[in-house]
Amino acid sequence: MDQVERLIQRLEADPVEPAQFTLHADLAASCYGRMLELEAVDRLLAIRHAVAGTRLIEALRGAGFPLPEWLNIQEEQFCRFGGMWIHERLVRAGSDQEGLGRQGIDLLRRLDRIHEGQHAWIHHQMVDLQHLLERSGSLATATVHFAIQDHGLGACLPELVRLLRVQAS
Repeated sequence: MDQVERLIQRLEADPVEPAQFTLHADLAASCYGRMLELEAVDRLLAIRHAVAGTRLIEALRGAGFPLPEWLNIQEEQFCRFGGMWIHERLVRAGSDQEGLGRQGIDLLRRLDRIHEGQHAWIHHQMVDLQHLLERSGSLATATVHFAIQDHGLGACLPELVRLLRVQAS
């Protein structure tokens, strides 16, 4: 992953010799392979490979490299799997505690462009992620306010203390 980040920084800063394109494309392919290998054992790391792979392909495109069809297919898969996995993870969690929501929206937005807006499910997942991001910023605060308003009930006190502890950290 560090190698990918360094390469992206180099591609954004300086023009790269076209002869090195094969090495860069191979690095994107290795991100793709690792993403698929890690899916079942470490979904979060698989997501990070998907995000890194899309960023690398975008940097290669931005540096003017003509991308072969197989790399375009990998980009679509990075966006599809990464976006779906992020959506699934955040829906299960109910909020975006890991800061993945924006990356998920970006991946799904790119996927929507690749498919020229033909798939409604992509738009629905982006909307879901946006709602989760909005709730992540306000849910705990709203719950604390509710608990404070309901402070007269002794049964609510432990929940209030727990929510305040979460807010403090």
